[in-house]
Amino acid sequence: MRRAWVEIAIATLLCAGSARADEPAAPPPPAVVAPLEPAPRPLKRRPMFWLAVLGGVAVVASGVTLAIVLGNATRDPSATIGVGTGN
Repeated sequence: MRRAWVEIAIATLLCAGSARADEPAAPPPPAVVAPLEPAPRPLKRRPMFWLAVLGGVAVVASGVTLAIVLGNATRDPSATIGVGTGN
């Protein structure tokens, strides 16, 4: 009984398929493809990294320069009472 039912179902599908064979086949729907994300750039290739590095170098160089200039400033000698000794 089951086999007969399956054979009838197959025959029905084959007949329906042959009737549609005369019609042009519809193109399949376009596949939706998500765009690929590019790989993240390495840190040393990012401009903000180099901007931060150069900013840090500028701050350190400014601090060292100020320390040298202000640390070695010549001051007037302190006043002495009396005669200074010399040649």
